[in-house]
Amino acid sequence: MMWKRWAIFSYIINVVFLVIGIVSACGGIYLIAGFDQMSATNRPDFDKAKNNIRTMIKDINIYPYIAIKKPPNITNSDPIEDLELAGFVKALGVIPLVYGVVICTIAVLGFVGTYCNSRCLTMMYVVALSILMVTQIIGVVLFSSFHTVLNKGVYLYFHKSLDESYQGFRSNDSVSTAWNLVMQQFNCCGFNGYTDFKTLHSFSETWGEPFHSYVMQNPIDFPLACCNSIEINGWQIPGPCNATDYINKKGCVDLFWETADVYQPYVVAIVAFICLIQLYQIMSTSYRNVKSKISHNTKTGKGNSELFNNIAPTNHIMELEKKIILFRINKCGIRK
Repeated sequence: MMWKRWAIFSYIINVVFLVIGIVSACGGIYLIAGFDQMSATNRPDFDKAKNNIRTMIKDINIYPYIAIKKPPNITNSDPIEDLELAGFVKALGVIPLVYGVVICTIAVLGFVGTYCNSRCLTMMYVVALSILMVTQIIGVVLFSSFHTVLNKGVYLYFHKSLDESYQGFRSNDSVSTAWNLVMQQFNCCGFNGYTDFKTLHSFSETWGEPFHSYVMQNPIDFPLACCNSIEINGWQIPGPCNATDYINKKGCVDLFWETADVYQPYVVAIVAFICLIQLYQIMSTSYRNVKSKISHNTKTGKGNSELFNNIAPTNHIMELEKKIILFRINKCGIRK
């Protein structure tokens, strides 16, 4: 009776694991295969950034000495394609896909092991489930606390385009325009902050400063895209914007983690719930295996004992016993 109850509850839990795995795998497949077909309503349109950049260019072009002669084509720019954000999202889609396949496989293993009442399969199930649970805990800890570790992977993917291709606000190449739109749309500056641009290889930004009767173009160590707006005081032409606009502005990766941290409690709660179910299944299955093994050994020992006690003596053994008794009697000098 107890075995049937445990088996039914085990089936229910494995059904839950199977549903979680299918949902996770489908989400990964959607990110990998369906991102390109995602409707425009689900993708950022960058209209806010485009309008702001148009206003900034208009304010700059009032003054011929600092005018942008070939403004970037922001209307047709799509940062998702130009910065290969789709590739990054698809790479992230591999994580839920692999997780879904793994948990589905473990659930099927649990089904088969329970149905066949196989101690070997259920122990494999326990080991696989334990490894998965530990992996989930490590992943949540990294997501919640160790952003620096995860940033290295993000940095390697995005910093290359920033370092090798970003030329500044005035440039009309696709990568530079895309980065300008991202920084304006999300109100961020660079990857980690405005100091990134001091060491970039391709970056080149200038701003005019009055010098006697003409305006001299001098290099600056941050892009105009980090400014909230252009602040020009007539022909005096001071710095492009208030220093606090870009100095105190966060890097785009920091802004990403701030957004991700909003969902952190929900992610932690869901994973904790899954881990508790997995822990219960690990403990109950292990206990069931140990109990089954003890019961099996007890029955085997009892069966062997009964088998031994039920063996009837053969004629050969009876004759041998008689000879031993006679030998002892004769040795002691006893006669009948």
